[in-house]
Amino acid sequence: MHKRVAIIGCGNWGATVANLIANGLDESVFGDEILMYTHETMVEYKNKKRKLSELINHEHVNPKYLPGIEVNKRIRAVVDFTDLTHISIMIVCLPHQYLNALKNIDFIRNGINKDELMVINLSKGLVTDESGLPITPSEYISRLLGVNVSTLQGANIANEIADGCYAETLIGYHKEEEREIYAWLFGKRHFRVSFVKYNPTIEMFGALKNVISLAMGIIDGMAYKSKIKIKVSSNTKAMIFRKGLVEIMEIAKLMKYDNVKRLVFESCGVADLFVSCLAGRNYKCGQLVTDYSGSNILNELESNFNGQKIQGLGTVEHIHDYLKHLNKINEFELVKMVYEVFHVTGNVEPVYKYLEK
Repeated sequence: MHKRVAIIGCGNWGATVANLIANGLDESVFGDEILMYTHETMVEYKNKKRKLSELINHEHVNPKYLPGIEVNKRIRAVVDFTDLTHISIMIVCLPHQYLNALKNIDFIRNGINKDELMVINLSKGLVTDESGLPITPSEYISRLLGVNVSTLQGANIANEIADGCYAETLIGYHKEEEREIYAWLFGKRHFRVSFVKYNPTIEMFGALKNVISLAMGIIDGMAYKSKIKIKVSSNTKAMIFRKGLVEIMEIAKLMKYDNVKRLVFESCGVADLFVSCLAGRNYKCGQLVTDYSGSNILNELESNFNGQKIQGLGTVEHIHDYLKHLNKINEFELVKMVYEVFHVTGNVEPVYKYLEK
């Protein structure tokens, strides 16, 4: 029997991964289609309003989240969890804010054997558990579904991978069978996969780097604004990068995650932080903050990203509250600065204070 694959999420990263897997799919193992759970929305296409699912299935395009890239014909968009029948592999690419929706999957009605189901998380961010503590997406999904959840994290800018640019990633897996299956699915000529045994530290890096990426974007935005009264440069950005990496590692250790020093040199660590400080939505959001101010700044910023979530904005709120609860927020000045810019002042005044300390 084929191992049926379902991707939960049709956004920029989900659509990219669906194409990545579908191109060169071994149909003898995985069948001839990949299901992609799609949040239905109306999209302007060739001067007409069309359903996104119809565009994916009939026109083989995803103009909202992956414009300019042909959608592989093996991909079939579905708009209801009841359509995710008899799946063997679930790939989660939802924004972390929406992971709770997974509880609506009826495993019995859908003919899904939980004992054999493989689940791998590709979402980045932090989720607050029932006790108010931040946990990683794979930990949250595991508790929600009652299954082990692997993770794929790395220096992966979606649009570049969709264009076929060379990249690498890291998968944290639970069983050897999973490692073999995920190597078949994700490994491509231009997309190289490394493996380690599952460790939630992998995702902690992926979440926290978005906060530092916001900071780097802010600094870069300030560098090109004549109204800014402090000079910032490549030296400043190098300082932010170093201090950000230190804070990431210290927070991970504070939260009792292990193997921090080893995993930081994998693609999920310093490599992901590096690329996120060069490109990506969080970096671009940080750049834009100098153009806005006021209490509505979050909505104004997110309006620039075509419905895509800026994961760092929620993550910095979660981690700030956690550090404040421990009475340690003043030990993490970069996190505190980013939080104050987006969630307190709505302007770059906290950056001046941070740089002048």
